[in-house]
Amino acid sequence: MKVYQHVNIVTCDQDFHVYLDGILAVKGSQITYVGQEKQEILDQAEQIIDYQGAWIMPGLVNCHTHSAMTGLRGIRDDSNLHEWLNDYIWPAEAEFTPDITTKAVKEALTEMLQSGITTFNDMYNPNGVDIERIYQAVKDSKMRCYFSPTLFSLEGETTAETIARTRAIIEEILGYENPNFKVMVAPHSPYSCSRDLLAESLGMAKELNIPVHIHVAETKEESGIILKRYGKRPLAFLEELGYLEHPSVFAHGVELNEREIERLATSQVAIAHNPIISAISN
Repeated sequence: MKVYQHVNIVTCDQDFHVYLDGILAVKGSQITYVGQEKQEILDQAEQIIDYQGAWIMPGLVNCHTHSAMTGLRGIRDDSNLHEWLNDYIWPAEAEFTPDITTKAVKEALTEMLQSGITTFNDMYNPNGVDIERIYQAVKDSKMRCYFSPTLFSLEGETTAETIARTRAIIEEILGYENPNFKVMVAPHSPYSCSRDLLAESLGMAKELNIPVHIHVAETKEESGIILKRYGKRPLAFLEELGYLEHPSVFAHGVELNEREIERLATSQVAIAHNPIISAISN
């Protein structure tokens, strides 16, 4: 057993106890004791590490990220979301290579660890991504993640082809059978995916028994697009397709009204709030 001594410990128990100058005992991969110093615990220790007043807390979780986009920082950040994606980001991602994306992901992993993040939920454009190289990078980092290939409705590709291509990547990830490297079905958004692709994506998630990760209600413009296209707001449209009854992460959700928020409270959906990007883009 290994014991960390003279540590300040922030817990996530029911009362969020904080132990000052305490100890934390670890046996194998299990934490066996957290609290004030006890001699009997120290007597059982094979190794005692003096942390000299450092702090220990559970790792933070980044609920929505695009780690392969780390290298795209600063590209027309003054643009609105849809101009930014269509005119700058998606054309840039079309030029991605495995070397570019692997380097970007490794940089993101380093930054997240430096920020205390140990688990992240990633949605990535699969263009130029070698999933084996990404898997090894995450495995080496000792982090945990969902690393999910994004689905888009693309010119020159049928819905069936998009589903088949994405399913092959998902099954490769599932084949690792690593509880620290998982995958969701990740249709990009209601505005960038057709109705058929959204329906088929949900069907695949149900069949494979994995969650969904999707951008929803991110901007007023998105709400206008979906209202014009389908006669419904984004949430109502996704509810019609059955998304609210399947375990899902909806990224952003800043353009939800009170009634929609109340509806989500009774659904299978969790919102990943991204306050910094929302503040930047107003």
